[in-house]
Amino acid sequence: MVKLFIFYDDPEFNSHIFKLFANLNNNVKILGTESKITKSTTTICNLYKPNVIISKKSYHKILKKYLAFNYIPVIIEEDILAKKINRI
Repeated sequence: MVKLFIFYDDPEFNSHIFKLFANLNNNVKILGTESKITKSTTTICNLYKPNVIISKKSYHKILKKYLAFNYIPVIIEEDILAKKINRI
């Protein structure tokens, strides 16, 4: 089971990613989606230890300070994301 957490400040994007992973594979568990990093979200991440964390680059820099486990960071490049959304 792959555990996933999404930190991004666009609720529509979070919803889209959530649906995408939910439909792709039943072996993925999405622990949560949040628009910003808070003490409670870092506590949840430290407790449940997601395997993959999706966020923008600036959030990963913050998360490195507060998370006490290894995970795979997936960085959202905002310029590339905007171009791809405009094509859809």
